[in-house]
Amino acid sequence: MKRFLSIPIFVTAVLCLTAAASAQSVKVSNVLGKHFLASNRAIELELPDEMDGVWFIVGWIKADGQQIGMRRVGRAGRHCYDMRQHPDWKGQIQAVAVNVTGVRGRVKEPTFLDELDMFWEPEWITPSTVNVLTGRLLFSRSWNVILLLILGVSTLFFAGFRKKPIVLSLILGFLFSWGVMDLRAVYDRAVAVYEVESHHLEMPPLMNVKKFSDRASEIIGRATWRHEPFQGVYGSFIKYRLAEHPYAPPGSDLPAPYLLTQTPKDRQVLWQYADYCLIQKDPP
Repeated sequence: MKRFLSIPIFVTAVLCLTAAASAQSVKVSNVLGKHFLASNRAIELELPDEMDGVWFIVGWIKADGQQIGMRRVGRAGRHCYDMRQHPDWKGQIQAVAVNVTGVRGRVKEPTFLDELDMFWEPEWITPSTVNVLTGRLLFSRSWNVILLLILGVSTLFFAGFRKKPIVLSLILGFLFSWGVMDLRAVYDRAVAVYEVESHHLEMPPLMNVKKFSDRASEIIGRATWRHEPFQGVYGSFIKYRLAEHPYAPPGSDLPAPYLLTQTPKDRQVLWQYADYCLIQKDPP
């Protein structure tokens, strides 16, 4: 989970504040609700099959005007998405929207079945969660707290009903709760692998640069290339992707017939995808 400002998302959300939207009524729009208390509220979306495993963004505006955004992974069909674990999903919410148009959605208080549905939503590992996962809730309670409860109950079971020594009961209870935690994590990884392999999914921040660099690699072949500065991690990704091709680092005198840039200007473009361009400077 990652907090960030995404101007297009929030501009859309602000514009849609003028639309007739109710926090508890379903409508075909990217605005799910406005002017509601976040306490014990989740969002419900009905996504088409082609959105299964595809990333989308949820953005909301707090009472103080602060704009918050987070990435979620879509699930085909009607499902609830738990927002309560996010520290900024609290108090009065001015509006909440998603960057997916033409889908049915709403803000609602989860039912018993919704709680189970949200608990079984896989938690994907992303670039923003590589070191820590946000965790999940079950009936508004942290999964970690529930695991501690399982530890306590299982320890009492082994000590009271199975007549095991207390130390051994504690060890067995710990192993049992660990097994439950591990099985839940295995389910997450299995679903992630299935979705990626079934739908050939790619990581959203790198989809465009990957498609561009794959084709650029074929065009460059054994020739030398250089690049102009790229913003963020994209330049590093291109360097790794083209690491097997001869490279002319900045300031070197090596001839480089190919140039990778985001500002082609009036130069000859051999290949372009999204904002990335491959320029031919001189014949290789």
